[in-house]
This record gives sequence, C-alpha cells and structure tokens, in this order.
Amino acid sequence: MRKGKIIAVAGKGGTGKTAISALLIREILKLAGQDICILAIDADADSNLPDALGIACDKTTGDIRESLLEEKQRDVTLDVRAQFEGKIAEI
Repeated sequence: MRKGKIIAVAGKGGTGKTAISALLIREILKLAGQDICILAIDADADSNLPDALGIACDKTTGDIRESLLEEKQRDVTLDVRAQFEGKIAEI
C-alpha cells in the first residue's frame, strides 16, 4: 500500500484557494497519470471545487452537515465525530 500525501490550502475568502487547488489537482494528475487517486475535500458549504474541476458532485460538506443535524435530532446515541466519519465514508 502506497503512502498518501496531504496538501492543505487555507486562506481568507476571495484569495484564489479554489483556483490554486484545482490547478494543483490537475497538475498532479497530469504528472502521475491515471495511477493515482485523489480525495479533494472542499470544506466550504458553498463548494465550488467540483465546478472548477469540471466534475459532478453528488454530496457536499453542506449536505453532510444538514444530514448530521437531522440525524442528531433523531439519534443522540452516536457522537458527532462518529456520525461525520460515517457520512464521509458514504461519499
């Protein structure tokens, strides 16, 4: 099993984080070829990264948040972290 790398991009709104992230992802894919998997997480509830990459996205972090809030009202036995990890695994 190959070890993964983590690249985090952070900054104030409107500074180009999404554009830089999309360019980074495209370049990594270009250099590595098809023999690579990339998990890109845009933590912004108004996620634009899928659009910048030209891909469809079934669920967003905003969707996960809303789902967690609904489940929290119904099921208080699981802690929030366990619920979040479960939702991420569904994606």
